[in-house]
Amino acid sequence: MLVAGVLGAEVLVGQLAVHYSQQGTHVATFWPNAGLSVVALSLALPSWRRTVLIGVLAVTATANHLGGRPLDISLAYGLANTAGAAAAIWVLTRGARPRPRLHNLEDFFRLITAVLLAAGISAGMGAATVALLTDGDAFTTWRSITASHAAAILLIAPLAMQLPKVRSQAGTFETILQWLSLAAVVLLVFRPEQQLPLAFLPFPFLVWGAARLTPRQVALQLLAFFATVSALSSAGLGPIVKVVEVVEGSVGLVGTVLQVWVLAAVLVSLPLCLVRSQQLLTLDRLTHSHALVSNILDSTTGTAILGTDLEGRIEFFNIGAERMTGYSAREVIGKATLALVDFGDGRLRIAIEVGEDPDTELLEDLIGPFLDSAATDGPQAAFTSDWDFVRRDGEVRTISVAISRRYRDDGRPLGFLGVADDVTERRRHEAMVAAALDTEKQIVERLAQVDQTKNDFLSTVSHELRTPITSIIGYSQLLASDDSTGLPAMHQQIIGRIERNGRRLMGLIEDMLTMSQVEVGSFSFERAPIDLRDSVLNAVEAAQGTVAVNALALDVEVGPETVKVHGDPDKLERVFVNLLSNAAKFSHAGDRIGVQLRTEGDEAVLRVVDSGIGIGPEDQAHLFDRFFRGADAHALAIQGVGLGLPIAGAIVAGHDGRIDVLSELGQGSTFVVRLPLLHDRSASTVRV
Repeated sequence: MLVAGVLGAEVLVGQLAVHYSQQGTHVATFWPNAGLSVVALSLALPSWRRTVLIGVLAVTATANHLGGRPLDISLAYGLANTAGAAAAIWVLTRGARPRPRLHNLEDFFRLITAVLLAAGISAGMGAATVALLTDGDAFTTWRSITASHAAAILLIAPLAMQLPKVRSQAGTFETILQWLSLAAVVLLVFRPEQQLPLAFLPFPFLVWGAARLTPRQVALQLLAFFATVSALSSAGLGPIVKVVEVVEGSVGLVGTVLQVWVLAAVLVSLPLCLVRSQQLLTLDRLTHSHALVSNILDSTTGTAILGTDLEGRIEFFNIGAERMTGYSAREVIGKATLALVDFGDGRLRIAIEVGEDPDTELLEDLIGPFLDSAATDGPQAAFTSDWDFVRRDGEVRTISVAISRRYRDDGRPLGFLGVADDVTERRRHEAMVAAALDTEKQIVERLAQVDQTKNDFLSTVSHELRTPITSIIGYSQLLASDDSTGLPAMHQQIIGRIERNGRRLMGLIEDMLTMSQVEVGSFSFERAPIDLRDSVLNAVEAAQGTVAVNALALDVEVGPETVKVHGDPDKLERVFVNLLSNAAKFSHAGDRIGVQLRTEGDEAVLRVVDSGIGIGPEDQAHLFDRFFRGADAHALAIQGVGLGLPIAGAIVAGHDGRIDVLSELGQGSTFVVRLPLLHDRSASTVRV
């Protein structure tokens, strides 16, 4: 809507500019459409600017034609104006700027470039139009168009550009006074009886406005200034008309000289205003930064921050420093120095001395080497160290200080900056924690030694017990199989009991030896491609005795298809025997135990299902812990020491598998062994 309004205004003001142009010329004295076209393009969205350019061509050609120019000349002038506006907006929006900006001198020079390029293009095309379609003077046309288009863009375009948002330095009274003073000076310079050469007298008042008003107010004032002096010059008043009359110039020369004069005023006022605006913005940022830093320093009550000169005299002292040292800022700033105190124990301590001369050499010798070493990371590098600090009341506190040098703008050292925290309690706690950790480390090492001794003992005892137990079992079997002795039935029962308990003891010894090997990492496997069905069936056969003793029945489901895995058949058989034995021990007489072997995806899956006493959820989390036995196992006096499942878990894990447990108390249990199937039929035997 705003762009459409600007284009509509172009038709009106363009028609008036052509209508009131000097007789005998082919160019309007002032062509505001050049500036309004740039304004329309500046306000339009980037995606709409091509459409707006077509609108600019249409309205400027229409304005020329309605002002009385022939259609062909009107179209040519419209095209020249459009080309100049397109060039100007291209320069002003380079660098992915959606809208032209006028914030600093760089932007101002960009505006000057856009003005010169646009005016040059429009003037060249306008001069060519006059030379080809009329009998007018092409050079005079070029000169007039250059001045009028440059003045229009430089005066009008800034009103649509992004200007610095700064506050006016002038109050309401000063603003009114400045405007009235400028108006009075303009009327003085352009009064009819004026004979003195006062053409540049308004410039100081324009500079006054540039130094005190906002950029937008300055842009409006320059436009109003130009409109006023143009009207007065058109009435034959002012120094510009008199100069042209003296040199006997043409009527069109008045407009050209007037526009050059106004351009000079713009080139004086607008850059000054932009520089002053940047200074105000910089001052605002510095003031904000200073206030922010001051607030931060004042709010850091738990951290001491102080600054000194090169001699150690204190120049800054925050609230945190007051609390840490016991001194107030009023007591020490400019009156005290940092000093190093020796209490006779060979340790230097930092203290604050009021009214004493600084020991510059001692301070620099102590701090300098550390700062020089830290400076390899950059001039602003700091070093951090713990120091003993003597408070005002004589108490010695441990402080952690980060010290860095302060520098002037020219790079010369200015002093030191220290940031300190009271770490007395922290260091005391750290020492206590370090001592506790050292004690704990010693305990852990001792426990590791005890555990290793235990493992060695179990391994040794297991080996030592195997020989006599083997002899006991062997002699028991020999006695039981010798029919020539004619032993009484009671003796036969005793011999059978000796053999069974011997085998039970041998199994316990094997479990303890295996567990010891697992813990020390010497448990190995002879893995090879095997049919898992063989290990399962062997385990079922081995568990038949235990199943029969407990009056149980086995339901075995093993399919006809080969179930290939890469495993140790003896170790896997041991796992399955253990699971079947556990199912038998924890089942009721007459129960049935299910054994299922099948493949599921890429896994071989063995399920051992019983309907026994089940396992409570609190016990399931510890089933694979060494020597763990559930509460029900203790209550029912079921045999076992809690090593079977840990060993089974270690064997299955060594085969890249896992054991899952599904159980509810009183509802039985299901143990699921999952092993990866063997896909490489050529896999060889591997010892791991």
